[in-house]
Amino acid sequence: MPEYEPLYYEYASRGENWTSFPRREVVKFVKNRYPHRVSILDVGCGTAEILSHVSQAAYYRGVERSEYAIREAEKRWFADPRDIKFLKAEMPLLPFRDKEFDIVFFLFSLEHVHDPKGFLRESLRLLKTGGFLIILAPNLEFPLAWPAALRHSSRASRVCFYFIRLWDYAVRFFGVYSFRIVRKNFTDATGKYERKDDDLRVLVSSWETIRFLEKNGAILEEFWEESNHSALRRALRYAPTLRWYGMPLAAAFRKVA
Repeated sequence: MPEYEPLYYEYASRGENWTSFPRREVVKFVKNRYPHRVSILDVGCGTAEILSHVSQAAYYRGVERSEYAIREAEKRWFADPRDIKFLKAEMPLLPFRDKEFDIVFFLFSLEHVHDPKGFLRESLRLLKTGGFLIILAPNLEFPLAWPAALRHSSRASRVCFYFIRLWDYAVRFFGVYSFRIVRKNFTDATGKYERKDDDLRVLVSSWETIRFLEKNGAILEEFWEESNHSALRRALRYAPTLRWYGMPLAAAFRKVA
């Protein structure tokens, strides 16, 4: 187990405010759509904090790559009467039946997987027709954004990174969605976790994610956003492929095929 993991999950649990945006919208959505019984797959579940807020989740499966997080989650939810189980897994292919779940969650976890397209496709396989894929993630589609997870990189690497991101932005016009992967983030390079998303793996773009899912049998059901955007950010949203710029990806997708 990496030395930083206990601090990592302690930090994550402190930052999970389920009464504020955008987690508040997720809880309201699930309770409104499934007032009685719901089956949930939570990808990158951590210590499964959402179980404290979705009381009707009678059937819950949490997938997590960290053995430490799974142990902590099992200790916390051991006595809970609901059907709750946790699975250590990293690969996109998960040992569940087709159309097994009403909801699949990626709650600030999509940006940390190694194969985002594979996980999204697998999520749609596991969803019932009419079920919902709910994603919360940082929106890093702006081509000149510089994530803190790359602060260890050299100046030459930074220049190269900007050219790559401009290329990613350009090819979106033609329906090419790169889901750009960070090969070596700050945590990989140093073995430390000091800032939020030091272990960032995927430069998630709301545009890419939404368009990719639309091509693979899902439609955007709801996109949650706060209204306090600066004039500059509102203006940039008129640029092609920056429709959702300036806000996190916080959305529910309904499987239609």
